[in-house]
Amino acid sequence: MAHPALVDGPHWRWLAFAALTLGCAGAPAQVEGGSASEAEEPAAASEPEPVAPASAAASDEERTARALERLVDACRAGDVEAAAAGIVDRSPGAPPWSRAADASEPAARRAVEGVCARIVGALRGGTYERLGYEMARQGEGLWHVCPVRYAATGEEAVFAFLEVDGTLLLGDID
Repeated sequence: MAHPALVDGPHWRWLAFAALTLGCAGAPAQVEGGSASEAEEPAAASEPEPVAPASAAASDEERTARALERLVDACRAGDVEAAAAGIVDRSPGAPPWSRAADASEPAARRAVEGVCARIVGALRGGTYERLGYEMARQGEGLWHVCPVRYAATGEEAVFAFLEVDGTLLLGDID
């Protein structure tokens, strides 16, 4: 039985709604059990390098927080290549939900630049506060959901990272 917060929380409902509205493959499904250790971990791949290898010392929540921090840092620095390594490739012709964006491809680069502009614009030079963490298994795979509040505006956003070959890649910001 899934932990009620994973299924009934407001961020899970929003992610499920967004996934269905955006036409993401698969219907929302519960993650069995309430802990990350019970979820299946895909085998690690050589490219791109995982944000943090799965280990007893690094919980899924910590890995997600680090993935978000690295993405924000790359976007603030204007490092499109580093940011691309942390974002799912959703450019035309890319296999769905299966790899990181490639900044050398013009369509993927524009998409990454758009994501970074959105992140940097929302931060407005300030910081963010993580408001929690949830996991959800959907047709695409295991999602790691991190709601945040921007310090400069008080606005909230939800960053959803997809586990792809052992790497956490940003799949959506709501």
